[in-house]
Amino acid sequence: MGRLSRPLDSNALKAADDEFYANHPELIKDGKRIPLSNTDPSQADLRKEWVELYKKHGGKEEDGSKKPPAKKPDDPTQPCPEQCKPITSLTVIELTYHSDHALLKDDQADWKNEGALYPEPEWTPAEQHPISHSMHEKVSLTLKIEVKPDNACPESGTLEGTGPDSLKFKLEGVSYQPGINSFSLTSDKELPEKVQELNFAISWKAKAESTQGGGQTKNKMFVTLDTPIDEGKKEDGVTYKRMDKAVELVGAVGSTDPHTIVAALMKKFPYYTLEKDPAVPDKYDHPQFFKKETEKTGAWPMADYISSYGECQAIVRFVRGVIKQVGCPGEAKAVVVWTDPDVDSGKTVLEKDFPATTLHNKKKKVGAKTWYAALADSDPGVVGALLKPDAVGMNNFEACLKFTHNGVTKYYGGGAGVYDSKDEVIHAFHSLVWFSVEYDSAGNALYRIEEIVERY
Repeated sequence: MGRLSRPLDSNALKAADDEFYANHPELIKDGKRIPLSNTDPSQADLRKEWVELYKKHGGKEEDGSKKPPAKKPDDPTQPCPEQCKPITSLTVIELTYHSDHALLKDDQADWKNEGALYPEPEWTPAEQHPISHSMHEKVSLTLKIEVKPDNACPESGTLEGTGPDSLKFKLEGVSYQPGINSFSLTSDKELPEKVQELNFAISWKAKAESTQGGGQTKNKMFVTLDTPIDEGKKEDGVTYKRMDKAVELVGAVGSTDPHTIVAALMKKFPYYTLEKDPAVPDKYDHPQFFKKETEKTGAWPMADYISSYGECQAIVRFVRGVIKQVGCPGEAKAVVVWTDPDVDSGKTVLEKDFPATTLHNKKKKVGAKTWYAALADSDPGVVGALLKPDAVGMNNFEACLKFTHNGVTKYYGGGAGVYDSKDEVIHAFHSLVWFSVEYDSAGNALYRIEEIVERY
């Protein structure tokens, strides 16, 4: 048997060891490999077999034609091939979630639907990214653990993680190999039925025969009703800033019933307004929230100015955006309800999806005057009455969130109550009128009631 070239090839050495001990399980005791003896004559064949395996896996043998240099009498003998060592450390180095929505973008600066998707893995010692996850579902993930030393012997053991609300992740009969090990785990139970923001920390315990280790992973988790819904509206699209606010608002309701959630969100806007609030930046186009900056933000800036209210359609779009962000089940449509003096003399209630042509700029010429059709939100009095604009609001429609869930449909008026049908919605107004505009001596506009078409 020739002499092996030095230094020994570590890869060939490991492969030879693995195959040799696989062929001789009798040389493994209590999970540990028994080293061969260089001096035991009874193991000569075993040593020869190991050398052949070493060469098979790329290990080199010295050229026998070359005479080896003479050894000095005091030279030490060459060491035996290095054997594997017991595991000394088990360290959590990476975590990737698989049951999350994977839709969350990293825009935290404004309400636009912009930013990059948070990358995987969601947890490393250097970076931790937020995730969103449906309530009432189990959490599945992949955990990576580094096993040392590099020449550690394979050992069996267990892996266990404990998360919020006593959520458990557990694997038995784990095989720990030297280097990076990946393990797929699923929680033993579902997340609680509650919309909330969680500090989703998991304490990990990894146990092998020689040692134990682990670590802690921690991610912000937005727990939603279900997967966020994107129907292509301006208010759709999942970002950190939008999700953070939506979970805050919906979580505060304390219910997972869709109608209860919609009703509670609408109650945050007991009134609508047609007047601009100077406290709201011009770029947000208060009270419409429909132009300029809102081409990219939709009605989401209302979250910062709830007390300033907005037009009924803006309120409806905002609430719809919030419930879609948290995956609220049910059909939510922004609709407009109105009547028209030219359709059944204002007796038939009309409904269309928002935006739609309603009474906007509906007018006619009567003599020298221009009459405008409108829905008066308070009593216009009698024909001929001259009213200040702050005495009566002249509206083109009532915007509603028409929401259906479990066979129940309700019309949630933007700052105007809750109704069971479009025919009830029209009672948010007092009358359908024709009016003209006049000016007083100071140049202030006044409304002249020219005709009361229908009272509601």
